[in-house]
Amino acid sequence: MRRRVTFIHGPDDTFDEDQFRVGNNSVHIQSLVAAREERLTFALHELPQELWKVLKQCRELRLRWGTSHPYRSPSPFASRIAPGLHIFFGPQIGRTKFSWLTSGSNLLYPFLHKVFGERRICDPVEESGGNLKKAYTRTLVDPEHLSQSATFQCYVNLSSLTDLVTYLQQKICPKSSKTCYARAAALQFADYIDLDYEDSSQTVVLTSLWHRPPLEQETWIETISDSHEKGPVEVGVLANELSVRAGEVSLGGFLVVIGKDERPISGETDLEAPDWLVSKWGSTVLFELAPPYSSSKSDQAWHATLPLHFRYLPPTADGVHEDDVPWPLVFWACPAEGDTEMSVNPFDRVNLGYEGFFGQRTVYYHLQPQPAEEDVHLMERLKVPVLKFSSMRSVEFETLAAVLIGTMWILWVMMRSLFIAGKQITPRKKTQ
Repeated sequence: MRRRVTFIHGPDDTFDEDQFRVGNNSVHIQSLVAAREERLTFALHELPQELWKVLKQCRELRLRWGTSHPYRSPSPFASRIAPGLHIFFGPQIGRTKFSWLTSGSNLLYPFLHKVFGERRICDPVEESGGNLKKAYTRTLVDPEHLSQSATFQCYVNLSSLTDLVTYLQQKICPKSSKTCYARAAALQFADYIDLDYEDSSQTVVLTSLWHRPPLEQETWIETISDSHEKGPVEVGVLANELSVRAGEVSLGGFLVVIGKDERPISGETDLEAPDWLVSKWGSTVLFELAPPYSSSKSDQAWHATLPLHFRYLPPTADGVHEDDVPWPLVFWACPAEGDTEMSVNPFDRVNLGYEGFFGQRTVYYHLQPQPAEEDVHLMERLKVPVLKFSSMRSVEFETLAAVLIGTMWILWVMMRSLFIAGKQITPRKKTQ
């Protein structure tokens, strides 16, 4: 089983890295205001036998449940469905007729009855005259997308998930796992729950969302551990950021895999740490440049300045550290318009590190660098002032002297203040 926990906080919600502490086998979330999505992925052999038998009859099975309580849908969880339970079902090949749906070999009906507690949940019932009322309807889709949709669908006005919680606690959770029992119970307060199965993947994915903590909690406070899990646990705290391209969702923040990452993955966030304490190579950054507005179509050059921050570097003999910084890559990223057909270039280089920030229908125009004649490399050599070896002894002495003098001065000021205050409160003799 794989578990993924994602917190999405708003741009106006305060968040500090101390609210996301990473341990050896756990992540502690402290006072976090955010929406939360839980995603569990199961292999078929990890499921109860009765559920495994039901799924073997399905080409695909998709359950969608939505709460009847109003809630705000945070991006990127903005999609909604009507409150209640929606069932989308595609039988295996050869079982697509309604006659099979009403036969005794269909295991879906008793499974749905047991899990959701409804006596007749999408179940064909006999009407007068011996006719069967078909609870399922065929899905109406564009023929071109038929392979992407289930064959039948059904809706049930289901407002409570008490029976689902009971089923998960009894059939899925280990008997000794209080954590699993609590997580299952929290589903009663979810805004929506999705269950997806496809025979091509042989996995079941259970997804749930809470736009806020359940019950009377105002913030998320908990420790997420991998001690009771059989697979990896990924935890992320993300926020919506300004998208490079209009209409796209851009998220940034921290992601960790418990037990593998020792700190949040977001580059080297401690910019004040000296170079000799940094274990990672560094970071990459993408800037969107704003060309100056000009009414004329002239080829006038314009400049963009990118300030650089250097860490404290080791001392050298001459007090100068030389470092080579590669020239930045500059390009235009233009989204294709409308129904423009995008051809595939067999000579195009892909996976260059920046395509993930743009859509698939993006055309790139790269600017060619024009170095001076004396430059033979597209690297910029920078000279950074550092401490000299010869000055290390004097700097240490001067630093120690400054600390001692400063401490003595503070003590003198404190003693002088106490002495003056003592004289001011000395009692005087009364005179008549």
